[in-house]
Amino acid sequence: MRARLHVEPSSHPSQSQHGRPAEGARPDGQRVLLRRLVHASARSRHDPDRGLKEDAAFFTGKGADGQFVATIPVPVDEALVERGHQRYAIYCQPCHDARGDGKGILFQRGNVPTASFHQEKILKYPDGQIFDIVTNGAGLMPGYRWPIPPADRWAIIAYVRELERKRLASACGRSAAPVSEAPWPVA
Repeated sequence: MRARLHVEPSSHPSQSQHGRPAEGARPDGQRVLLRRLVHASARSRHDPDRGLKEDAAFFTGKGADGQFVATIPVPVDEALVERGHQRYAIYCQPCHDARGDGKGILFQRGNVPTASFHQEKILKYPDGQIFDIVTNGAGLMPGYRWPIPPADRWAIIAYVRELERKRLASACGRSAAPVSEAPWPVA
C-alpha cells in the first residue's frame, strides 16, 4: 500500500496554498533569476530538445556556430557571484582551494596536480569552455553535469572570474573593481 504524502499549505504571504506564488506576488530579483534558470533547466529535463533549442548557449556553453561562448549568457550581478561562491565552496574548493590556486586537499595529501585558475592558459579560456569542462570533466577532473545544474555552473564561473579579476587587480597594485565593472562583457 502506498503512503500518501501530505503537503502543508504555505503560511508565507507570497505563496498560495499550493506552494506557487500568490497572484500579484513579486519575488525579489535574485529569486526571479534563479526561478527563470531553474525553470528552464527543468523544462529541458522533460524535453531536452526544447530547452536546447531555446537557449543552447545556456545549456551547452556553445553558440549556434558550435563555438564556445565568450561570456556568461546570463546577467552577472552580485547575487549570481555570491551563489557561485556558495557552490564553489561545495564542489570546487576541495580540489582547487579557496583562492583557486589548485592547492586543495588532493594536492596537499596526494600531490595530485590540480589546475590553478590563475594560469595564463585558463585565464584565456572563453567562459563556454570552462562551462564545458565543469559539465563534462577534463583530465583528472570528473564531469559535474548531474550534481550541478546549469544555472549553478554559470554562477560558479562568475565567481571564478571574480577570483581571477581580484588576483589580477592585486598583482597590478589596484583595488578590485565591483562586479558591475568586470573586465569581461556582461550578457
